[in-house]
Amino acid sequence: MLDPLHARCLALSDGESRALVYSVDNLQIPDAVTGEIVDHWGGQRDLEALLIRHVSDDTFQEDALRVFRAAQFAARLNATIADETVALCAKMDVSNLSRERVFEELSKALLKSDRPSVFFEILEKCGHLSEFFPEVAALIGVGQNPKYHPEGDVFRHTMLVVDAAAALRNRAKEPLNFMLAALCHDLGKVDATEVRTTGQISSPMHPVTGRPLAERQLRRLTDNARTIRYVVNMVAQHMRPNAMAMHQSKKKKTRMLFDASVCPEDLILLSRADATGKKDRPYDERLERFLWDRLEDYRECVSRPMVTGQDLIDAGLAPGEDFKELLARARELHFSGAGREAALRQVLRERRK
Repeated sequence: MLDPLHARCLALSDGESRALVYSVDNLQIPDAVTGEIVDHWGGQRDLEALLIRHVSDDTFQEDALRVFRAAQFAARLNATIADETVALCAKMDVSNLSRERVFEELSKALLKSDRPSVFFEILEKCGHLSEFFPEVAALIGVGQNPKYHPEGDVFRHTMLVVDAAAALRNRAKEPLNFMLAALCHDLGKVDATEVRTTGQISSPMHPVTGRPLAERQLRRLTDNARTIRYVVNMVAQHMRPNAMAMHQSKKKKTRMLFDASVCPEDLILLSRADATGKKDRPYDERLERFLWDRLEDYRECVSRPMVTGQDLIDAGLAPGEDFKELLARARELHFSGAGREAALRQVLRERRK
């Protein structure tokens, strides 16, 4: 049996090339030849109106995951949920759901919807956003400087960024992780936002305060080490690309930026989504072009020989805890334009001081 929901079209199995079902418990086709439809519940009317509605209070409540399934189907099908279904969802206890099942529904909303924001907005409307997404829910009502964010609070901005990211995810190296980074990118504003005596709102340290909040949010849903490392890194770096592009930063800075990123290509896309997630603020395409040009410069730079641990040993140094620091300094010099031999000499000279 399928869930007692009817919607425009529900796939029997996501990702498989199987027939789509246009009915869920309420539509029946008794005659395959004539195609006569017996519609006991007004499902055809709802299908035309793109309305998701449950047909049985009792059976719908048998599985609390249906709250999240309804939200992700609404996001994927660009549908709305009937008021009585929303009211029933609000009464259901979702606390005993496994995080794996919730994460599966989240993943479908993030990867299969043009507007994943609908998923979160419906959960908030049903009163179920905070159970599995408390860090995201905490963004509601957190103010932003209207000069830079005319769209409203941080939650609204985040929803716009998630939708902007959905339009870019087919270009991402790691689409699901990219979407999760878009969702978590501004979580730090909850702790970092301050209102000055002039009334101006700012949150300059939110990439730093956002790292532990992003990890906390993700661990409620998954233990995937790559996902957590990717998202936390993106949160820490997400403000830098656009700032460097706007100020036409020197090559050393952009090289260091991309070297610190777990996925420079996706970082560029995230910076675009972040800049796009602002009401009535068109994106400046020159920013992305600058960043892609600088990424090519970074790739060319790292292809040239750099100082290695063996170089330090050959220079007479014994391997130790300071090797990591010495190699990091040599890498910085390399990004400044120094050749391998020049960087090695400089590192050794600085060490002797």
